[in-house]
Amino acid sequence: MVNSGERASGIGAIVRQPWLSLDRAGSRDGLCWIVVEQIRSPGNLGTILRTAEAVGASGIIFLDRSCDPFDPAVVRASMGGIVGLALVRASFPQLESWAVKRRIQFDGLSPDGQRLWTELPSTKGVALVVGEERSGLSERLRSLCHSIVRLPLTGSADSLNVAVATGVMLYELVRRSEMGA
Repeated sequence: MVNSGERASGIGAIVRQPWLSLDRAGSRDGLCWIVVEQIRSPGNLGTILRTAEAVGASGIIFLDRSCDPFDPAVVRASMGGIVGLALVRASFPQLESWAVKRRIQFDGLSPDGQRLWTELPSTKGVALVVGEERSGLSERLRSLCHSIVRLPLTGSADSLNVAVATGVMLYELVRRSEMGA
């Protein structure tokens, strides 16, 4: 338990973080990979980790070092989900090369996507690509995507919370895998 109060006392430890190398990432079974460039909110990132583990995602690929899955607030929000996931750090060139070698299709999620989430092309070897809360997918990340899908919004909100939207997409992939799609 992390005590971060004013008079917190506790222990310190140096622990090796369990990062998987990208070249070993293709050998893991799972629903899909999730590619994250940057998520600002520790709560959002922790929720994504928790949901990813719950649906049996292969793991998370981080493209930006400012996104720290080991931040205590992220670990707490993940409710233990971080423990069962493969975590990878990669650069854009490494990610591109890996995707070609492993025949991975990148599917982005954005409010301005041309297709609905249910029109996601059916394929094995998918990586779900999610962007930062405010600015969404960067142009560089968009350029890697085979398709960009959106969730319909009929209310006055212009977007969904990134963790909620990621969860909806992950469960769409679960639904498809259970139906054999």
